[in-house]
Amino acid sequence: MKYASRIAFPRLTGRWGEREAADFIAQTFRSLGYPTETDRFPVWETPWGWIRAGLSLCIVLLITDGSVAPYAPLVASSCSAAPFIILPAMDRLWRRRVSRKTDNRAPLYHSANLIASSPSPHRAFTVYFTAHYDTKSQTLSIRQRIALIVVLIAGMAGFSGVHLAVGLYPGSNALLGVAPVSWVAVVLWVAAIGVGLVLLGMRTENRSPGGLDNAGSVDVLLALAEKFQGRAWKNIQPVFVAVGAQELGLLGSTWLAGRAKTSLDPQRTWILNLDGVGVRGSLRIMEGARMLSLPRSRFARLLQQTATRLDISAKPSRMPPGFLLDHIPFSRAGFTATSLVGVSKKIRHVHTPQDTLDLLEPEGLEETVSLVAATLERLDENPV
Repeated sequence: MKYASRIAFPRLTGRWGEREAADFIAQTFRSLGYPTETDRFPVWETPWGWIRAGLSLCIVLLITDGSVAPYAPLVASSCSAAPFIILPAMDRLWRRRVSRKTDNRAPLYHSANLIASSPSPHRAFTVYFTAHYDTKSQTLSIRQRIALIVVLIAGMAGFSGVHLAVGLYPGSNALLGVAPVSWVAVVLWVAAIGVGLVLLGMRTENRSPGGLDNAGSVDVLLALAEKFQGRAWKNIQPVFVAVGAQELGLLGSTWLAGRAKTSLDPQRTWILNLDGVGVRGSLRIMEGARMLSLPRSRFARLLQQTATRLDISAKPSRMPPGFLLDHIPFSRAGFTATSLVGVSKKIRHVHTPQDTLDLLEPEGLEETVSLVAATLERLDENPV
């Protein structure tokens, strides 16, 4: 944990802690002999206003649904389903806005991706290793937030489904409960509104030292760079990237993916992101940009096979709702991108002041380094 201990302090994007961590990481890369680029990018706006607008829309539509449901169940069903169309559209608009390179306004601040490249063999297969170094704290932990998001989605979908059934098949109302609106729908409606209000009241602060999220992963990233210092690769080029502004909606990886689209061949590139690692036996393999997607690439299989050989637990896992992982922008850009994620009971401390170095286990960091290093060596033998 020699690297993690050097950045275990609050590192909210735009604050001194983030800059201190970035300076340390860049200096470490250079001290190991890697040509290192500090790729600065602008932060035009934060996602918090967009998130509050989306939650407010959900709450307003749910309240409207409840008032019209006894008289027009199909209208209520349509209103409850509307956020499933509107919110993804807002997400796409947000991503377009934050990925632009110029704006009439001055940026709020700048962040940076720190890129350390190994020597490249002829026609090398490129492997990007990424780990974000910024932090945030919130009034709800990540586990609480994911649970509430699931309840909100289930509540809106369930309320919409109940009233769609009532509107299309009036006789189904008698099966569901007391006319004119079933008790099932009432419970779902109240739960969804309550959860929406709780999420709306959530605040973001700069109080988390970010031990598990994500100093442990940065420690693994730097340990891998140290392990392969001066290594002459036959077929691959490892590139080590410490990513900035992840906690502001994957801004650093979005910027990096846009750059990669113009300089890298997606057929000869793999991105392996590290997030939340550092607890023994907790590794999960995730891929794709959509909620609940499963890892299916040959690289995910290679990771799993290597883990089996080393007697390390690394299981394929679906993408949970509410997880923001830095492989996602690369997946959207057409690259094969995978995240190796630590999922354990300790995740309840993520995004809180209790996310300290004490949550990290040396054995957990060592097994992650061993797994990634062995996978990289196997890939060098057979890159395509």
